[in-house]
Amino acid sequence: MNNLTELIGITDFILLLLYAAAAWFVMRFLIFKGLQKKAYTVLLLFFILKLLGILVNNLLIVYYWKVADSLSYFAETKNLFNMIAGNVSNARYIFAPVADYDNAIKMDNLLSTTNTGSGLESNFFVTRVCALLYPLALGRFLLLNFFLCFIATIAQFKLYLVVVQRYPQIKKYSGICLLYLPTLILYASPIYKETLCFSFIGFLIYNLYQISKRHKIVSSIVYALINTAFILILKPYVIYTLLIAVAVVFFFKAVFLFYNRSVLGRMATVFILITCIITFSLNTQFFDPYIASFADVSNFFQQQYNGDFGESSSFELGEMEMSTVGLIKKAPAAFYATYFRPHLWEVRKPIMLLSAIESFVILLLTLAALIKNGIHIRAILKKDMPLTIMISYVLVFGIVIGLTTFNFGTLVRYKVPGLPFLWLFVILLLNYKPKPERAGF
Repeated sequence: MNNLTELIGITDFILLLLYAAAAWFVMRFLIFKGLQKKAYTVLLLFFILKLLGILVNNLLIVYYWKVADSLSYFAETKNLFNMIAGNVSNARYIFAPVADYDNAIKMDNLLSTTNTGSGLESNFFVTRVCALLYPLALGRFLLLNFFLCFIATIAQFKLYLVVVQRYPQIKKYSGICLLYLPTLILYASPIYKETLCFSFIGFLIYNLYQISKRHKIVSSIVYALINTAFILILKPYVIYTLLIAVAVVFFFKAVFLFYNRSVLGRMATVFILITCIITFSLNTQFFDPYIASFADVSNFFQQQYNGDFGESSSFELGEMEMSTVGLIKKAPAAFYATYFRPHLWEVRKPIMLLSAIESFVILLLTLAALIKNGIHIRAILKKDMPLTIMISYVLVFGIVIGLTTFNFGTLVRYKVPGLPFLWLFVILLLNYKPKPERAGF
């Protein structure tokens, strides 16, 4: 792919308009039929922004970046499609392990290997999806981006509808959190793992909401399991951090439930917690081998990012100590870096400016929310289990990403599965109105 300008031509823009019109018809009259007029206005605006997102992204690739993961996925998709077109039996590679595909590619001199043919199931999953969409996209790069954008639009809007129904008090702000963030427009629309991952997260939450409302329970459970499996393939740490968040929430819920039962229960709970803290403190070395392994990965990524990207995009948190204490020390800085960096003064490239402004705004909103209603956080979380799990997930996810990503260009993409939910929590906290206490005699 020597001449990238050949990737996108006038014909692609005309076809994109035709495809977009057909997609709008499908969404308006089939997928989201029966909504209120205002909802369709929001959907149309969102869809237009998503289309602009892939246009901007693709033009940046062709005329500015020159390299991108989406180019590798596109090249690998062509390889896989050509294999299937040459021999229909090669369609088995869509379902076979990536290692089988890699071996087949190496044996065919007419096909070139790319970065996605590197033994990673998560990368090859994107290739599989793109290969299925390749004929519909007429083998065009921009149109293939469009189809992933179309999937993401449906998934995000379903997530938006769930949040609007669950939290009607912030209905007019929900679009900002889940639809209009620049990060979601630019990095959860094109051919990226983040696009598919966040799409499956949106579908999964929609499925879980349907189950909670006892609507289409069997099909919703099946779809929820499928979406969970897809997320596990693409970004398993998303599910792992969610499971950790759920475990922590239910642990403390059980603690507080037992604590509030009786005086004896309170004494027993305090004793158990103190025992657990002391036991953990005296046996942190048990976790050190696992933490050391994680620290090795973190330090390796930090050195790699600094070496590959130079001063323009990389940043440092400093090397992590090979211990549990070392991880705990770095956790706050990692969380902060994930959601609140790059700072405005760290911008070295024009494309980083949007991310820096977005990070600055959420930092200001977070501080404002904590100042205004921080005292009510416990009351808010106490009566809303899903919200408690969500903010716990945001915390754990932010720490993991911050400890393993030291380049702003990749950080802005990797935080996609957590960023919208931080915005949602902050907006809910800002708009929380405690009920006035009843006057007594």
